[in-house]
Amino acid sequence: MGFWARSDQNPDGDRPSIVAMPTVVVGGNAVDVHLKGVVPGRDFPLERVDDVRNADAGDPCPRCGAPLQITSGLEIGTSSSWDQVLQGDGGDLPGREGERVHAIMGCYGIGINRIVAGAVEAAHDSNGILWPLAWPLTTWRSFHCKLKAQR
Repeated sequence: MGFWARSDQNPDGDRPSIVAMPTVVVGGNAVDVHLKGVVPGRDFPLERVDDVRNADAGDPCPRCGAPLQITSGLEIGTSSSWDQVLQGDGGDLPGREGERVHAIMGCYGIGINRIVAGAVEAAHDSNGILWPLAWPLTTWRSFHCKLKAQR
């Protein structure tokens, strides 16, 4: 049984801590199973209580105190480590002398379609795509114009 308390349930910020809640509803470790009337501290230990919520613009940085600025972004590439997956059985390989050596692996990827989508997201207006000439998305440049435009 696990418990996660969202602290943004009360927008005024005067929400009670989990330790002050008389009863709560928790997940029952199965799809669509919930346990009602659970008492924190009695039915599960309160070894650690954290204030978990989404960060908002203006929230202070926990290290330097500077206000958080939120902007939008577009993911065009990913990288990941498989180190956790490889720990334990199957994560070790034989070394040069026959000893077991832990394998450190990972992967990365850049999606060509994501690059084009990023260019379109960054450079468009109400009439459509403004293909940016400063970003070499192709090996050549082409210009299209209508020679016999009708009025």
